Amino acid sequence: TGSVDLPGSTPSAFSLKMLMLQGNNLTGSIPHMISTLTNLQRLDFSSNQLEGMIPASLGALTKMTSIKLAHNRFIAGTIPPFLIKMSLLKELSLQATNREGTIPHWIVNLKDLALLDLSQNALVGSIPVHIFTLQQLKYLVVSRNNLTGNLPTNVSASSNLSFFLMQNNTISGQAGDFCNRTMDMFISDCSSADDTFGPKFHCPCCTRCCPDPQCNSVAWWQNVMKSIYVDYEVEDAAFDAVVKHHDGVSP
Repeated sequence: TGSVDLPGSTPSAFSLKMLMLQGNNLTGSIPHMISTLTNLQRLDFSSNQLEGMIPASLGALTKMTSIKLAHNRFIAGTIPPFLIKMSLLKELSLQATNREGTIPHWIVNLKDLALLDLSQNALVGSIPVHIFTLQQLKYLVVSRNNLTGNLPTNVSASSNLSFFLMQNNTISGQAGDFCNRTMDMFISDCSSADDTFGPKFHCPCCTRCCPDPQCNSVAWWQNVMKSIYVDYEVEDAAFDAVVKHHDGVSP
């Protein structure tokens, strides 16, 4: 509990690579001083009670590969533009952080992005078509927003997308090429021939169609999201181990 208290200006502080403070009931705002930790690669402030703005000074952390700010009480705002500076970013979690506006097109410049979680916000507009050209993107979660429009009918065969959650929006159209690939999890507001209400998204290959009583279950949603993050962490750890072995670094 309490506010975020960073280590002082010591050589060890500046060499810090991971700052994991999730689930600690932290209050106050993210201190601007964090931008001085320029070797930071992983930052997790999720599941606290942080308020204020998400500081633009975080853009100085250009070595970042993972940033998780989910489930905090930040002032409403757009997806932070400074993220475009984090070209090494593989994991971005902004679930339930009061994000509004559209999903920016510049997000396709984050070529290494493997997990993108923008769920439980107030995002509007359509999902940028080019987001599906990100070849490393395996986990895409945009559920529980105010998104509209259609999905692209053509999806790159080289796409790595395996987990795609988009329910509780008003996206329409058809799944198209998404049904021509093996998906571990594909959840949408599916429609059937006898639907007389709600969004009309035709998805014969979805692993779950909402509305469904279970789709509104908090416990179900938490279990789904937990399974996604566990799967990502296991895969990411395995990838890091391979890289270290290749570079001659002992685990």
